[in-house]
Amino acid sequence: GPSTLDLVSGQRSFGFRLLALLADQFPDRNILFSPANLGAALALLHSGSTGPARRAIAGALGLRDDDPQRMSQFFLALKDHLGSPEGEVDLAQATALWVRAGSTLSDEFVRQGREWFDIDISQVDFSDPHTKIAMDTWVRDRTRGLIGGIAGAIDAETLLLLTSALYFKGLWSLPFDPQQTKKRGFTTFDGTLKQVPMMFKSSQFNYLQKRDFQAVRLDYKGGPFSLYVFLPNEGSDLRRFQAGL
Repeated sequence: GPSTLDLVSGQRSFGFRLLALLADQFPDRNILFSPANLGAALALLHSGSTGPARRAIAGALGLRDDDPQRMSQFFLALKDHLGSPEGEVDLAQATALWVRAGSTLSDEFVRQGREWFDIDISQVDFSDPHTKIAMDTWVRDRTRGLIGGIAGAIDAETLLLLTSALYFKGLWSLPFDPQQTKKRGFTTFDGTLKQVPMMFKSSQFNYLQKRDFQAVRLDYKGGPFSLYVFLPNEGSDLRRFQAGL
């Protein structure tokens, strides 16, 4: 089976490739997603698929091997590691599989989903308006009410729907003083200069400067979490910068 290093490398590659795809598809929008949540959902589908579909999912995850149990052990360990942070970080992750009522799911697939991937699996009637209400409630509960529900209507002919929710709240290990927040100019993607509130802090941080950008790591208090901020140089091309990540 794939080594842990293969899985970590594949997961990292999957995240950056998906970022490039989404940035190309939605060039004028902010993008936020969790490669770990999506990777676990795809790994579940991988465990229940065969032939070309199975190989395609393994390829999307950046893996040549198709060992579903090894994949599941990796994602469960990752979820346990991230889901039990020390200190003052609050993190909740959840993934659910909604299947059209009357569809036949193998007992082994359901068992693997619940035991290997810790994923909720439910059979529902997609033509019933109450189904979307149940899904919205599921999303709302698992994101502490910050995400109101699933965007858009659900097609009554849907056979299967995967939902993934992530909630994160943390405190900086080196807090910013709100009194130091000031309005400064921020250049948007189309070159427009907007005045926005910016936080200020003088301290020692992990910092990197390259020919095309600057980067800094801001740690959260407790646990292994950090925010990496990349600032492309003035006049640089954001698309080219994203492609080089």
